[in-house]
Amino acid sequence: MQVSHTRAAVSAAFDDANLIAHAGLVPVMRLAERYGLPRLVRENVRLTGTKNGAGASADAKVTGIVGGMAAGADSIDDLDVLRHGAMSAVFEGVRAPSTLGTFLRSFTHGHALQLHAVHRRFLGELAAHTPLLPGSGEKAFIDVDSTHKRVYGRTKQGGEYGRFKDIRTLHPLLATICTPASRPVIATVRMRRGKAADSRGAPKFISETLATAVEAGCTGMRILRSFCRGGVCAGSGQIVQVESQVPQECRESADLLLDIDPVCSAGLGLGDRGKELADLTDFVEKDLWRVAGICDQR
Repeated sequence: MQVSHTRAAVSAAFDDANLIAHAGLVPVMRLAERYGLPRLVRENVRLTGTKNGAGASADAKVTGIVGGMAAGADSIDDLDVLRHGAMSAVFEGVRAPSTLGTFLRSFTHGHALQLHAVHRRFLGELAAHTPLLPGSGEKAFIDVDSTHKRVYGRTKQGGEYGRFKDIRTLHPLLATICTPASRPVIATVRMRRGKAADSRGAPKFISETLATAVEAGCTGMRILRSFCRGGVCAGSGQIVQVESQVPQECRESADLLLDIDPVCSAGLGLGDRGKELADLTDFVEKDLWRVAGICDQR
């Protein structure tokens, strides 16, 4: 006996017009509307001069993309999940994936920064009205790192050969905020091309992350943890200065660190005392060459 169809020719589709596959999206999107996600998009995102009306109704398109991602979409085509079954009975103004794709492709770096502003302000609103970061008024951990995301298309913007041989990647900076009683929350993201150095744009990125943490209610001790050897902190040369005993291998990199930059020190709550030192303590993992920099108020 032999199977009559190849695996590639078999597919499954959700086509019942009376069922909702992702009912959990209803409270998620209500929460987004209640705390101003559509309003923030209308106030901060401006796409002018685009073709085919790509910049129209940015609020509806951004919320649609957020809803699709919450439902598991990781590509433009996957955003069609919002139109399956009876989803139209609970959501209005859902755009087709092709429309959302045209919207996303019209973005420039400046438009991406506009979305960053929306995210930062929405995070503050959400943290003020929900227990998103419990205990953030006493202690909060801010983790900053870079990562490589593999891409395959040769025309993919930013996809370049970098650290990994014969592999095209993007090289974004990522930052999360958490407390001893909460899970990490994405605070800021900065997309960069694949061959960008780990420290590229790190000073401004960390300053923005610290400001975002304050907006999210992190008014107590803020503990900054990030790469040291050849990474985010060491390359930026503006974040922390060594004050504690660390292995010689790490000290060679840590010696690159200078006094706290005035912009960063303001975000840390140090005021005008920009020469204050932050402790470089806690732990060292020799295999990964990672150092946790403890930056608290003096």
